[in-house]
Amino acid sequence: FWFFYLFTILVCIVPFIGWIASLGLVVPQLACTVRRLQDSGRPWSYIFMGMIPFAGPIIMIIQLCKPSEPDNEHGPCPLR
Repeated sequence: FWFFYLFTILVCIVPFIGWIASLGLVVPQLACTVRRLQDSGRPWSYIFMGMIPFAGPIIMIIQLCKPSEPDNEHGPCPLR
């Protein structure tokens, strides 16, 4: 998850190519975020918290940084 976000940030630094690449990475970035939320035991609908003005991105960062649950309804913990 974090390597994908690092890659996205590094690609977006390049002025024109980064803008075009960021358009192509929107859907994979959403899918990766939903996967991380589900790994940490939260429903996919938490992704809409990022749309709350000012506090939304902070809430999302906190939710994404929480550790994964050992096992949940989506499968075993990915860290094992």
